[in-house]
Amino acid sequence: DSYPWGYRYTRARGNVMARTIRTISIEIPLNYQEKVYTGVSNTKNSLFFFSNEIKLYRNTGFLGITYDTIYNVDKYCLPNGIRLPIERHRITHMEYTYKNCERTSQEAMDLAYCELDVQIDNLISGGTTILRKNITGELHETSYLLECTLTIIENIAETIEFEVSE
Repeated sequence: DSYPWGYRYTRARGNVMARTIRTISIEIPLNYQEKVYTGVSNTKNSLFFFSNEIKLYRNTGFLGITYDTIYNVDKYCLPNGIRLPIERHRITHMEYTYKNCERTSQEAMDLAYCELDVQIDNLISGGTTILRKNITGELHETSYLLECTLTIIENIAETIEFEVSE
């Protein structure tokens, strides 16, 4: 209660720390496809003077679905740092294909442990403390499976909206 405003409803703020168990499973396939650029590319250049576009290319039509598109903008300045109202825009379409590749079991295991490190770092960045970590790895016919069981102390409190009727 407050004299100028009357009654106010506010939420409580706090932490509820609990010991919980989390399991992280990471499966890395031994066979995968890798993107390989073929060397075929198509570049379109345009000059922009103020807001007017001057195209320096002919329309070539639809290129297909196996292209990455890369956009570049070059802005020009005088030697004293004053920006000129001229820009060069480049749109490059680079063709690619997929190549079938195979990992060794050691490469798959290393990749799985790197992914596990990333996921654990994301977990502990919120103030979580790890008490125990149990890791098991298993090589299957087509993949490497890494499972990690974590016993952690974490904040399980949630902010919940409430309605007030007067």
